[in-house]
Amino acid sequence: CRVVAEHGVLVRIERHRLAMRLDIGGHRIHVGKGALTLDHPQVHQLAGRIIDKHQERAARLKQVLNEANLPILHTDTHIVPLMVGDPVLCKRASDRLLSEHNIYIQPINYPTVPRGTERLRITPTPLHDDAMMQELVEAVQEVWAHLNISCDVSNTAPVSAAR
Repeated sequence: CRVVAEHGVLVRIERHRLAMRLDIGGHRIHVGKGALTLDHPQVHQLAGRIIDKHQERAARLKQVLNEANLPILHTDTHIVPLMVGDPVLCKRASDRLLSEHNIYIQPINYPTVPRGTERLRITPTPLHDDAMMQELVEAVQEVWAHLNISCDVSNTAPVSAAR
């Protein structure tokens, strides 16, 4: 099996005798060997739907976190930075989310980001549903309260992704 990055989604191609199976985000396409390529319209259509779903889920998570008054940095990408502003608290928040709530979120500290802008990097997928997002909000609220992390959103102005 090999993994191919195409149009922002992973396509798994497995060869079974004379047939191929493309598995894109849980959708499967069965074709005869060599009959379907990554340039095939059916693959592009499915990839487009997955990308649209990914963007919708990211927008929904931003909305849910914003409604909970959690300090997210507004970006134009699928990445949702949850601002902490302290390297020690950022690591402790990530550790507590994992140990107490079984949720892993990558802490981002200096030198990746400037000092004072430490954050948790949330990357939702098309498979994260509203219930999972609500569970995340409740877990983050518990961690923020436990660690006494500020929910001040005054320093979370919109930013554009570097291109």
